[in-house]
Amino acid sequence: MRKVIHIIPTLQSGGAENVLIRLVEEFKKKGIEQTIITLIGSDKDFLYNKAKSFCKVINIKNNSKIINKELKNEGVIIIAWMYRAILYIHLKQLFLSFKHPIYWNIRHSDFGWFQLIQKVLVFIIGLFSRILKPKIIYCSNKSLKVHTSYFFSIKRARVIQNGLAKKFSKKVSSNNVYDFPYLLFVGRFHPQKGPKYLRKIVIELFKRNSDYKLIVLGDGWKIDFFPIEIRDKIILLGVKKEIDYLYKNANCLLFTSKFGEGYPNVLVEASYFGTPIVGFNAGDSKEILDEYEYGFEVSKTNHFVNKVEEIIISKKNNKEKKAVIEKQIERLSFSKTVEKYIAFLFS
Repeated sequence: MRKVIHIIPTLQSGGAENVLIRLVEEFKKKGIEQTIITLIGSDKDFLYNKAKSFCKVINIKNNSKIINKELKNEGVIIIAWMYRAILYIHLKQLFLSFKHPIYWNIRHSDFGWFQLIQKVLVFIIGLFSRILKPKIIYCSNKSLKVHTSYFFSIKRARVIQNGLAKKFSKKVSSNNVYDFPYLLFVGRFHPQKGPKYLRKIVIELFKRNSDYKLIVLGDGWKIDFFPIEIRDKIILLGVKKEIDYLYKNANCLLFTSKFGEGYPNVLVEASYFGTPIVGFNAGDSKEILDEYEYGFEVSKTNHFVNKVEEIIISKKNNKEKKAVIEKQIERLSFSKTVEKYIAFLFS
């Protein structure tokens, strides 16, 4: 039987975590035995119970003997998701002397000017990649390009884009359908997600469209981040499991990241519902938006505002929208992603 151990920092809601859960689910259907090891997570993580329904989940705290036993099993392939997991598994390999194939799963692309420590760390990991010679999975073309510039070995590397990792029901939930027009933002509060750009953009849009509101999905947002005069137009929902109806009924998704993204899953998810998208260039966003009829890339905040304004004014007929959605579903099928993983892992 084929065996895979996934190592990841947490199972909180996030792009890499959601892709991992879906991959584990699809691997299970193909008879692949799996274990997930989390390094700083716990059984309170957002995706913990879902992960546990598909495979064994072990947290590093107080479970070192169990983890060592798992890592010493024969015939194991190890996938280290993100930098922390990469560092952890090679230290383990040093002490336990196992010879399993180790795959690095890189989920980041570029970095902000202020992320000096991260840049130095990635440069060091890049140098080690030339010594350790792991196979490397990149989630985006931008990620491959950036990491190659940090001296990551290009040999034995493969770009496997996520596609549509999140599963949505064919019947969209009718829960909490709002009776007012709204714009949508999906992402945690973090400099990488461009919160200051978002604030600037919606302030201007609300001046022109007083009946509109902004719905924000994601951790860490506080209402006092926004100026007091628009707080009644901001709805902070935190992390939610059912979000299909929010995509489907949004007039536009706002994507304000300018760095740090690999393969922005939120763009793919929105396009599945035919939601118009306006966004900056980050990770593979340009590639995703260029292939999507209702996707628009902009470079400046004033261009961003003007494009959203155009979308608000324009109307798409249902027949046209249905055709666009069908094309996206075919283009972004997660089954293609699974096939590429299996080919790379088990060839």
